[in-house]
Amino acid sequence: MLAHLPFARFLLNGNNLGAQRFLRFDQEAKATHFWIQMTLATEPQPISRRNFNVRAIYGLASLMGLALSAPAAMYIFATPKSKTETGWVDAGNVTDLRPGAPQQVSVLRLRVDGWKIRTERDTAWIVKNGNGTLTAFSPRCTHLGCAYRWEPGADKFVCPCHGSTFSINGDVISGPAPRPLDRFQIKIEGNRLWLGDIEAADRSKQSA
Repeated sequence: MLAHLPFARFLLNGNNLGAQRFLRFDQEAKATHFWIQMTLATEPQPISRRNFNVRAIYGLASLMGLALSAPAAMYIFATPKSKTETGWVDAGNVTDLRPGAPQQVSVLRLRVDGWKIRTERDTAWIVKNGNGTLTAFSPRCTHLGCAYRWEPGADKFVCPCHGSTFSINGDVISGPAPRPLDRFQIKIEGNRLWLGDIEAADRSKQSA
């Protein structure tokens, strides 16, 4: 500021050494003042209680939004599982079965369909053969999936929907069913019978 005074310009034009030193001191003082102002502008300002509360609320809201949006994003973008059945199910005690007398048993099976896991009640027809082996038939007719029943007097399985009949071995006696009864995979652990997945029957494997 002193450099703009007429007197200072006069001393500078006159090559006055004292005036030059004075003007240099004035420039250094202005530079120091500018540096102080810049330092104060860049230093962090103390946070008031109100500002702290506002920032805390915004932070909590952001965390809640992230927590709520993450499951939705997983549901939309993640690949859902295909419809499957979950493993083996307990079908009861094998000592309760009698040879030549098919018995219908109920089981609880877990099914996974996309993101849904649900429990479904299913049934199976268990046959204890003369040699002690077991066969587990699917409860649905191979024509259109109707539920059939065992007729002890006729010694055969009968479907009430369209009249298909099957032998105790699951073979087709009369149509319109196109193939034998489908069977469950089975395994025995101790005295417990376990059912696995259903295997579709092959028409060419029908008993003679």
